[in-house]
Amino acid sequence: RVMPEGSGIAALALEKNQALLNSADRNLRFLALEMFKEVLDKPQFKDKIDMTELNSRVLTCIEESDTTARKLALQLLDRILSPATFADAVKQLLEFSKKTCSPDEFF
Repeated sequence: RVMPEGSGIAALALEKNQALLNSADRNLRFLALEMFKEVLDKPQFKDKIDMTELNSRVLTCIEESDTTARKLALQLLDRILSPATFADAVKQLLEFSKKTCSPDEFF
């Protein structure tokens, strides 16, 4: 997929993708995660993304019931975490794992 770097269309596409990520429909959220993963592969668009908002939404998507969406959210989180957001993300991941995993699950 090719999109001109300086076009307003790129900004509009990112804005619409953010709306999909906030959708109540989990299939649309999954598509948005896929698209953000693709966009983050292109360095020219990375600075156009609100990483704080994306980080928050991706952490929320990790709690999806669909394991494929959770895996994709973790892959995306790996790309967007910064030293400033790392500790908070780990804290949220640990809280999620405590809610969803029984203590004996890893034995």
